[in-house]
Formats: sequence, structure tokens, C-alpha cells
Amino acid sequence: MHVKAQYEEGFFRKFLYIALVCFGYSVWCLYDGWIAYPAKLVQANVYHGELANLEGDERDKAWLDRTTAEGWPTHVPKTPEEIKNDIVQQYVQIAVCLVIAIPLLLKYLLARGTFIEATEAEIRPSWYKTAIPFAAIAKIDKARWAKKGIAKLFYTIDGRTKIFTMDDFKFAQAEMAQIMLRAERDLPDSAIIGPRQSELPGDEDDEQDGDAGGNNDTEGDSDEPIEKKIR
Repeated sequence: MHVKAQYEEGFFRKFLYIALVCFGYSVWCLYDGWIAYPAKLVQANVYHGELANLEGDERDKAWLDRTTAEGWPTHVPKTPEEIKNDIVQQYVQIAVCLVIAIPLLLKYLLARGTFIEATEAEIRPSWYKTAIPFAAIAKIDKARWAKKGIAKLFYTIDGRTKIFTMDDFKFAQAEMAQIMLRAERDLPDSAIIGPRQSELPGDEDDEQDGDAGGNNDTEGDSDEPIEKKIR
């Protein structure tokens, strides 16, 4: 047996898209905070500062003359205090966007090229330094496997019990199903929380594939992955 479940690009790509949206919005906020609002602040200082001593039509005429000379819009600007607050808000929004975008981008980049490989004897996640022997697995929690594609493998190595999470949204479903079949093979029913892989609709033991004389049209022999709820 040799099975290799590659990472699902489609699952992780959504993190890239969210990160790009956040980065794009950050650029917009940076433009407003560094260029657009400071320009408005100059206008506000003129209207609410230099022309503050003028009243009525005299102030309106002075403002119209100044806006015409400078090429500014003629509407009355916000106060300098309001614009300064707007500038601060732009940088706050940039910080929030970066806090969201950077982890999501790293999540996408770090996932690229990862895989979960399995042989007859062990599971080898690409990011683990040591393999997980199937013989070390004592329990499998599949309570969320059928609907969410998540299962937890409890295994003991060197006297320490650890947990490895199987996730067939993040990795190829068909190959993950084969790995799950091998993980369950030597365990009693009491050590498996939830239905065995062979009991789930649409999944058949790979060892039985092709036993019906090569007829792949038989009901239940479909290689299509189980339909699960979208996370």
C-alpha cells in the first residue's frame, strides 16, 4: 500500500483571496490616510482657520476665490479635528486588515506542497519529523468525519499519547478515505467513535475494488468522494 493525499488547492485558495482583499483595502486606506485626507486637512485649515474671521457673503466669496485658484472643491470641508480623526481611522483599519491578511496568506503559502502519505505500516504527514505507525493508533474519533471530514487519531509513541487530525477538506478525499480504511483495519469497533469507513455510503474498501470481474458500474463501487457539508 502506498497512498499520497495532496493538499486541496481549492480549500486553501479562499484564504489567499481573503488576504488579497484585505491587502487591497489596506492600500486604499493608506492612500486616504497619507494623501487624500491630508489634502483635505489643508483645505479645512484654510476655511476653518484663515477664513474663520470672515462672515457671511464675504467668507463665501473668499472661499470661492481660494478654491478656484487652488482647484479645490467648493463644498465646505469638515473641521481639522474631524479630518485628523479620519486619518487615524485609516491607519487603524490598515492595522486590522494586516492582522487578518498576514496569517491567512501564511496559511495558504505554508499549505502549498504539503501532503499526507501512508504505507502499509505508517502515516507520514509531510510536516511531521516522525511517522505515525498504524500499530500505535489506539482510538479514532470520527464523530465529525461523515459531515465535516474531520477525524482525530489518538496514538501513543514513547509513552506519550498524541492526536493527529485527519481533514479531507484540506487533503484529497479519495486518498484520505484509503488512509482511514487502513487506520481502522486493526482496531475493534469499540475503539472507533462513529461509523467505519466501509460503512459510509459511497466508500468501499480499496482491497475489494475490482473483485467483481472488473465491473466498475456496480452500485457502491463508485470512486466519488462522499458529499459533505461545506465548511
